[in-house]
Amino acid sequence: MRPEADKLLELRDLYRLPLWMAMKPFYAFAPVSLLFRVATGRGTLDFLVSRRRGELLGTLEHYLGESHGRRERRQIARRYYQFRRRAPLARLWPQIRNFDGAASIEIDGLHLLDEALARGKGAILLSAHYGYARMIKPILRSRGRSPLLVGLAPYGPGAQDYPPFFTRLGSFVHDRLLRLPRASSFDERWNETVGVDIWGGMNLRSHLAALERNETLIILADGRAAHALQRLQVLGIDVSFAPGAVSLARGAGAAALPAFVIDDPERRDPIGLRLVIYPPLELQVTRDANADLQANLRRFAAVYEEHVRRYPHNWHWAWLRDGAFENPN
Repeated sequence: MRPEADKLLELRDLYRLPLWMAMKPFYAFAPVSLLFRVATGRGTLDFLVSRRRGELLGTLEHYLGESHGRRERRQIARRYYQFRRRAPLARLWPQIRNFDGAASIEIDGLHLLDEALARGKGAILLSAHYGYARMIKPILRSRGRSPLLVGLAPYGPGAQDYPPFFTRLGSFVHDRLLRLPRASSFDERWNETVGVDIWGGMNLRSHLAALERNETLIILADGRAAHALQRLQVLGIDVSFAPGAVSLARGAGAAALPAFVIDDPERRDPIGLRLVIYPPLELQVTRDANADLQANLRRFAAVYEEHVRRYPHNWHWAWLRDGAFENPN
């Protein structure tokens, strides 16, 4: 816990409180499209003044040089800085407006999910720490679907709160009086819209029961939380994959469809998000479960890499360390 959390008041509160009071009507009444415009503008400014821009351009040249020219890499870098500003706003959106306006977000491949569910064995949407993965659930809910998010605390009901970043007076005014959202924390509005529905632990009974009811699960296929991680390469970068999702799909006979939410540069609206759902993976099912696991993970990694090459601005380049993708979560 930070030291200021124990204090009643700090000098900084004298300018924080008026600023928060000015932010309240902005969040309450400004169109979501305007909020995204402001975030995009701040990202463009970050790109212009950042001291690490050259480092990022060098990284892009190393991993994308053969397929993207110098001008394209500069455009990717600018969009990446915009993504870094837009991502916190996307996390705030469900807390500000309960995700009003999500119905305007385009979905590619929704029919693929419906066709998979028509088989009656459920479906698993495989995503990753890329783009706006937490937006998959609210976007589908805006279309009348009811997917279940599989995950860990602190993203679900009953999770531990993040350490306070304000004094006691600041927390009271910010969280209770003005009910302003925090990008680093999650309240009941977040839980209602995006929160975890199934605990991502070792006990798979609830997962299997949901698939037997022909429901849709959303599972991140990469990360560091799994008990047995598999290292595979994406863009020549080592990425840790959690095998549970493809193993669950193989065992239950459920369709496994890669899915990602990205910033779509081709869209002209200020929000500019798009959910892309890919066809189900052709899962290998033999008597050798370990071989099947490796093969199926490689098939997801191949789709993942193809998608990242198409939309590299939504890759978390800041997480790259010594040729490995080190997710800090």
